[in-house]
Amino acid sequence: MNATGSDAMFTGVDRAIFASALAAQLRRARVPVALTATERFVRSLEVVAAPDLRDLYWMARISFVDDHHNLCLLY
Repeated sequence: MNATGSDAMFTGVDRAIFASALAAQLRRARVPVALTATERFVRSLEVVAAPDLRDLYWMARISFVDDHHNLCLLY
C-alpha cells in the first residue's frame, strides 16, 4: 500500500517534532510562537492532502503568524 496525501511527504517523520522544530526556528527569528499555533500547524498537516512547499508556507503563515509585523520574518 502506497502512502498518499501528506503521508507521502512525511513518511517516517513525526509531524509534532517537525512542527516543534519549525516553531523553534521561528522563535530564534524573533517570531512569537504560541503552543496553540504549533498545535494548529500539526493539525493542518493532518488535513491538507499532499502539501507542497507553497502549501507548507501558507500553512505555517496561517498557523504561526498572527501579527502583520512578523510577516517579513517568515521569508
